[in-house]
Amino acid sequence: MKKRAPRRSRPGSTPRPSGPRASGPARGKHGAAAKKGGAPPRGRRRDDPETPRVRPSREAVRSFLERARIRLSDHQLDQLWRFHEMLRARNAADDLTRLVGFESIVVKHYVDSMIVGDLFPLPPRLLDLGTGGGFPGLPLKIRYPELSLVLVEARERRTAFLADAVRELGLQDVEVVKLKANSRNLAIPVDAVITRAVERISATILRTSNCLGPGGLLLFPKGPSVEPEIEEALARHGRAIELLLDRPYSLPGTPYQRRLVVIRRRDDRPPGSERA
Repeated sequence: MKKRAPRRSRPGSTPRPSGPRASGPARGKHGAAAKKGGAPPRGRRRDDPETPRVRPSREAVRSFLERARIRLSDHQLDQLWRFHEMLRARNAADDLTRLVGFESIVVKHYVDSMIVGDLFPLPPRLLDLGTGGGFPGLPLKIRYPELSLVLVEARERRTAFLADAVRELGLQDVEVVKLKANSRNLAIPVDAVITRAVERISATILRTSNCLGPGGLLLFPKGPSVEPEIEEALARHGRAIELLLDRPYSLPGTPYQRRLVVIRRRDDRPPGSERA
């Protein structure tokens, strides 16, 4: 019988190894493994690429928090776990967060929200602007129950969820406000404003000009490349504001780098000079 000639490799190609298939990126019903930066497999969101490695549970939440040196009482942990259950149950209908993986939600929402209190002392009355599904306001309220909190959100489905969560968790001194905020209608007096919204710092300074008096604070948990926003804000509002803190931090046990920027309004802010 005539022997078949060995198959030639095309110029520049890598020969396939003999024996069991070499280990590498898994190939499933979606075909070849996605290239870095390419489209995620169907059913997985682009901003949440990790597959779950820890089974979701109340104790798993505790473990992630303690890794960040955040310790809650059993009652507080029960509140956070109940909030997590509500978030997962209503996320698809109410568009509360783009994150879907358990670890991503716990680390990027719960830990990143609560850790702010370790980086800067929170004032008694805090407004969370553009809170979405309640971040960072609700995790902060769970950790610091004495905090007086105002949650401002423009979308009705989200404010309905927030009101339900506040009631279900038994949280006191929390106000949920449905408002598309600007400098003319956002006039709720508070000691500080915190926001994780994607809006630039300079725009938020304008938007909050009528709810913060002299000495009022703005807290911005941001990504690591925030320098252009800080420079823009100081150039535009230099007479009215003071950069109080620019502190890099990381989310413990992860590669995620963050910055907490705190700005204080000065006493000599020109009245009526800012509009959004």
